[in-house]
Amino acid sequence: GRHDITIKMDFTAVSKFSWIKEYNRWQIDFLNKTDHLFVT
Repeated sequence: GRHDITIKMDFTAVSKFSWIKEYNRWQIDFLNKTDHLFVT
């Protein structure tokens, strides 16, 4: 009942957080790879 809902909400929060972490890592990686294109 109630406990299951809490677990689902926690899982959603965790997966969102890890998605943000992955996205940030990808962004940083992308910027590192393309850095030389923007530096003059």
